[in-house]
Amino acid sequence: LRNELKKEIAGYINVVMEEEFDMQVTDFKTTIAKLKSRSDVDTIVTAFFGAQLGIFVRQLRDMGVTKPYFNDGTVEYPEAITLAGDALIGARYACFAPVDPVFLEEFRKLNPDGSPDYGAYGYDALNLLVHAWKQRKSIDGIQNGLQNISIFFGVTGQYRLENNHFIPPVTLKEITKEGPRLLQ
Repeated sequence: LRNELKKEIAGYINVVMEEEFDMQVTDFKTTIAKLKSRSDVDTIVTAFFGAQLGIFVRQLRDMGVTKPYFNDGTVEYPEAITLAGDALIGARYACFAPVDPVFLEEFRKLNPDGSPDYGAYGYDALNLLVHAWKQRKSIDGIQNGLQNISIFFGVTGQYRLENNHFIPPVTLKEITKEGPRLLQ
């Protein structure tokens, strides 16, 4: 996955440093010291989530690193926000489009600790398969059914088919003192 991402961003973004961590690691000070010592780092992008994300960002800011920080929508996880505190303010991230409020309310009732974003995308993916099934009425026909759906409306918004891939709705957000805000 990392190599594929590098191919996609080649010519647009220059990756100057990479680190890989076990999920249980909570001390990032050595890596952050390396980041601080480099003059060619413009932005910090990670794929952390939950506690690890919160701890990393807190250590990053505590060590005086003020470079822009980007991650995905998991910066909204309560555990990350609690552990990072104000250190997450200003973090920007691409995330799922706003979820239908009725779905969100029902999801939270059934899954108070679950991720409503991932839950909504899973729900939409299953409904997309059901929609394709209804068109073709067979397992073998699902692929053809999917290829014949150019636009699909789910609880996360409108998906479009492009080069045999469904493109989900995505938005950009930033963490503020008041909470996440949409960037338009």
